Parts: sequence; C-alpha cells; structure tokens
Amino acid sequence: MFITFEGGEGAGKTTLMQQVENQLKDRCSLLITREPGGTIFGEKARQLVLENRDDFILSPVAEMLLYLTSRAQNLHEKILPALKRGELVLCDRFSDSTIAYQGVGRELGYEYVTQCALLAVRNVQPDLTFYIDLDPEIGLNRLIERQKGKEELYDRIEKEKLDFHNRTREGYHMLYRDYPERIVLLDGTLSVEELTELSMKEIEKRL
Repeated sequence: MFITFEGGEGAGKTTLMQQVENQLKDRCSLLITREPGGTIFGEKARQLVLENRDDFILSPVAEMLLYLTSRAQNLHEKILPALKRGELVLCDRFSDSTIAYQGVGRELGYEYVTQCALLAVRNVQPDLTFYIDLDPEIGLNRLIERQKGKEELYDRIEKEKLDFHNRTREGYHMLYRDYPERIVLLDGTLSVEELTELSMKEIEKRL
C-alpha cells in the first residue's frame, strides 16, 4: 500500500506522517521517503530546488522538472521495489504537490502539470493520500513561530507571497474534487492526536 501526505506550508503533514509511522512500525515493514528527496540524486535536487539564493533563480518550468526528475528516480529506486516486496510506503509529498504548487501556484496550468506529473511516474498514483487543509496565513504564521531563535532561513517556497500559497491551496481543492476516492481531506486546525486518530482509522479501513 502506497500512502502519501500532502499540505501547504506549516500544515503539519510531516508531523502526521511521523505519527502514523510510529503507529505502524511494529506491525509491518515500512519504507519512509520524501519528495523531493528519498535518493542520493533526489536529495541533491531538493537542495537545488529549495535553495534560497538571490543569484539562483529557477524558471517555473525548470522548478517543475527538478521535482519530477527527483520523483521519477525515487519511484524507480525506492518506492516500486518496496511495493513489490509487500512493504507499506509512506511518502512526504508526491505528484499532488507538483500539480498544486507548480500547476496552480506557479500558474503553469493544472491540466498541463497533471499530464507531466503522471508521465514522470508512469501513471503510478498513491492508494491513499492525506491532505491537511489549512488557511495558508495560519500555516505561514506557524513557520514564523518555528523559526524564532533559529539561524536557518526560509526555503524558496516558504518565502513566497500569500497569493501564491492561496493559489496552491486552491490547487489541492481541485485535486480533492477530482480524486475523492483517494484523497482524504483533514482539518489542519485539529490537534496532532486527532489527525493521527482519523488517519489510522482510514488506513485500518483500507488495509
């Protein structure tokens, strides 16, 4: 079973995935991975695509292609072999992120980026996706609180203007509309414990 976790900046998807991992790790064999990343190549692509530098400006198409190449390698090298071994795969972001962020957020086009994203992964889609829906303003304020007292800078995506993040949320809502059987929408204002309980109930139902 292939499960992905999606959401805007500060929504809590990575925390939720970690909680689900803790619930499942003693019950079955797991592969934990992320996008972009997951492989040596993917982690290098992640550094390029998220690096916050004034002298390094990616075009929206170049940005999209970096995400897609990272994902294609992760699928080939890690995800498909794990699924063939019967493992349960948990992935922090997958194609939905590219469609929402680059297709709608960057305004490259929902349908165009959907086609590109599916081509990159040979039409492979998750069995189940948890999308944590949260007002971007709340999510960005969470990031500000998280960064207090730290030297690390925001990445390229986190530093985008609110309009970009609002469009990205619209993109996720479009995906939820088109894939209601796969995507479970979770209220991002709920506690981590509540989100974990809802997610585990859905996983138990589908296992």
